[in-house]
Amino acid sequence: SDNGMEGKSVKLNLRGSKILELLEKDGQEAKTKAEEKAECASCPPSVIFHPEYGSFMIETTPSGPYGGYTRDLRCVEANMRLRRDKIIKFLKK
Repeated sequence: SDNGMEGKSVKLNLRGSKILELLEKDGQEAKTKAEEKAECASCPPSVIFHPEYGSFMIETTPSGPYGGYTRDLRCVEANMRLRRDKIIKFLKK
């Protein structure tokens, strides 16, 4: 059966450890706050990057817990967007 992937390829970036170093350096130089994007004072202020099992993986978590209120749910998307933006910035280098 045709799954729509005929003739397409996937590339795996094995620079996870190098990108992690760049992310840590960038995080020390200037912290971008997730709360600025969500306009939410209770959002975790930043993100933390961790090495992962494979050289192509980077784990990232909020720098602190989310609040316990319904309004804090908007922080989740903003923080995930922040994490993705930071990683993509270094994937292009």
